Amino acid sequence: MPAFDVVQRWRGRIAVARDSEPLGAIVEVFYDAVGDQPGWALLDAAAGWRLVPVMRAVEDGTVVRVDVPADQVKGAPSLEPGERLWPQEEGALYAHYGLAWSGDAWEDEEEADLAAVEYLPVRP
Repeated sequence: MPAFDVVQRWRGRIAVARDSEPLGAIVEVFYDAVGDQPGWALLDAAAGWRLVPVMRAVEDGTVVRVDVPADQVKGAPSLEPGERLWPQEEGALYAHYGLAWSGDAWEDEEEADLAAVEYLPVRP
């Protein structure tokens, strides 16, 4: 998983899908609520603002390769720049990309107060 200082340098770079199709420029990076690591990048894509997982992303020269196919990104959940990524929305992202999510604590009544936690973009 890339470190925060690495991911911060990705802002403005083009993200490229697993199948080498350019997806769009990275605008913001968000924490992953489960792993407390960089988890999602907001892209300025041709299909609009889209979120993609960056947990397994790698730098490849001047681009960032994300480990998802381009067609999966086109239907991905989105946010507008500057909006917050809420835990419930993050759960929808995990589901969309078919990633294992251990966020069932958000559903637990004893931890309902945690559902109010908001995740802001990672800023320099």
